Amino acid sequence: MLDIITHTPHWVFALLIVLCLFGALQTRTRRVRPAITLLLPVGMLILSMAGVLQYTSHWRAGLAYWMLGLAISATTLSRLMSPHFVSLDTHDNRLTVQGSWLPLLVILGIFVTRYALGVAHAMHVPALGVWAVQMAVSGTLGVWSGYFAWRGWVCGQAMRSTRRSSGLV
Repeated sequence: MLDIITHTPHWVFALLIVLCLFGALQTRTRRVRPAITLLLPVGMLILSMAGVLQYTSHWRAGLAYWMLGLAISATTLSRLMSPHFVSLDTHDNRLTVQGSWLPLLVILGIFVTRYALGVAHAMHVPALGVWAVQMAVSGTLGVWSGYFAWRGWVCGQAMRSTRRSSGLV
């Protein structure tokens, strides 16, 4: 185990620190400009999708499984979780986003999945070449990403409310 950590590039630990900081910021309620609320969801979707493209040799099928996992997760979350974690303040067109530990947990889920894939790839684990394993990993990354897709959609809805309230739509 120590070998794995000592052979991990330093930038990976820097990325983990940055992701943890972004996740920690999500734990407190804050007021932000509407566009800012989309940065984390978009960034995490890109990081997750990049994992699919990097670690699957059948990238079209991998992306399909990623999208399926994302759709299942986002749909499930839209039915189970309240979209009221974000609200519009019409006085200054800012959004109030309720604090939650869930974004940090999902960020860490994506990071740990990607890190495990990187380690397995570096160790030349034969299972990574198996189509079913690649699709399972793609689906897993998609499920993690479903949270951020749902969160981005809810924030997008709130942004549309901002535009409607200011007469832009």
